[in-house]
This record gives sequence, structure tokens and C-alpha cells, in this order.
Amino acid sequence: MFTTVPVSLHTPVLLQLLAMEQASETLTVSDLIGKALQQYLTQSPDERDASPRAPEIIRGYQWKSLFLPEGTILRSWSYGENNYARVEGDHIMHMGRSVSPNQFARSFSRTFRNAWIDLSVKRPGDKTYIIASRLRREILAQDKVKQDAACMLASAPSPSPPASPPPAPPPAPTPLPASSGTPPITRFGPPIPARPSLPMAPQTAPAGAEQLAALLTQTIAAAAQLGAASRPPGQVGEPGFVEPGDEWCLPERRKFRLRLEDADF
Repeated sequence: MFTTVPVSLHTPVLLQLLAMEQASETLTVSDLIGKALQQYLTQSPDERDASPRAPEIIRGYQWKSLFLPEGTILRSWSYGENNYARVEGDHIMHMGRSVSPNQFARSFSRTFRNAWIDLSVKRPGDKTYIIASRLRREILAQDKVKQDAACMLASAPSPSPPASPPPAPPPAPTPLPASSGTPPITRFGPPIPARPSLPMAPQTAPAGAEQLAALLTQTIAAAAQLGAASRPPGQVGEPGFVEPGDEWCLPERRKFRLRLEDADF
């Protein structure tokens, strides 16, 4: 029975553990953490506190993207039997001579062979032989995970700058002078200086208006005189003559002053 304990890890460490988990088909993140802790606990206090030593030179053969450390065994199957080669120093040795993986794969065949598919590799830390193409795919997956992690760290948002102080409040409104009978007008911002009022000149009618009015008055008077001259008063004995009576000039009779020839039958 396992005991579950939450552990806080830094982001780079967690990304490395996830990359190792994707590269391995049998180990999980919990297994990797357990192995690392177990290896640390098995060390003596002197080994833990010892000063770091210079890194040892790791020798081996670099097969494109796959590194074969010293002591790695390569196996090739051909015509019902296995053939073996071993990494010694920086070379792959087979039957006392240095060969490349492709040369070792074609040593016991009469046709063209693909070394990535035909060769099986067993490194010093491996328990079984693993096809070389599978190891190459795991390395490519690890490189892709590392590139994605680097992109994620690069695209992480930077800390926000300190907040700027709040803006100053706007100035208090200044009431403007208003005329009597109207409410005061409120204006925001600095007061506007009053401009001096200019004296207004008295409005006078144009000179042509008086002449037009006088001409119109003269025209009306001339038309009235012309109408009176065209209609002479009636004479005694003529048709339509009516001699006014004594009561004709009374105020209440003035509205009935109408001659028959003026009536329209």
C-alpha cells in the first residue's frame, strides 16, 4: 500500500520529470521521484556533504541523435544466429576492428539493411535489448518536450509594473454670473474672464423707407381726389337726387347714408 503525499516542485523540475515520463514507457512521475529519493537516502552523510568533484569524462559513440556510452552492446540477428558488437572508448568494435552501425548490420547479410531497424541496443543501465529506432523516437520526443517547455517559459507573462498613482480630481465647478430671472449656470474648469460689453448703436430706419412711405401717402391721397372728381354730386331734379332732411346729419343716421345708384341690385 502506498501513501500519497503532496509535493511542491519548481516548474523546470516538473517539466523535466514530465519529459522523462513521456520518453519512458514504464516509469511514471511518481516512480522517477521515488527512485531519486531512494538514491539520495542510500548515500552516506559524507557523500551528501562532499564537495562537488569535477565531472568524469563519459566516453562513447555518437550515432547521430543517439549516444551509445562505453560498454553498450549491439546485437544483430542474421540467418538464425545473433552477432554482437561492443562500444569500447569512442568506437564500436566487432571482431577486433572498428565499424559503424551500418557496417555491423551488413556484416552478415547479402542485401541492404537498415541499421536502425536491425540493431538492438543494450546500454549499461538497461535491463533488456531495445530496438535502436525506438530509442531514437524517445530522444526526439524528449527534445520536443524541452522545446515546448522553453517556449512556455518564454511566453509566460512578465510581472506587471507597479500601479500608477490615481489621477488628480477635477477642479471644483465655478458658477458663472447669470442675468436676473434665470438660474445660475455652472461651468467646470477655470473661470472665464468677463469680456467688456460694447455700446450698441441706435437702430435707424434706412433713408429709402421714409421716402417710400411719403410716396405711398401721396399716391393714396391722389387716388381719393381722382375718385371724388369722377363722381360729381347730383343736382336737384336729376334722377337719384335725394335732398337731405333735417335729421340726415344726426349721429345715429350717418350709417344709413347710402345712395341708390351706389347699391348693386
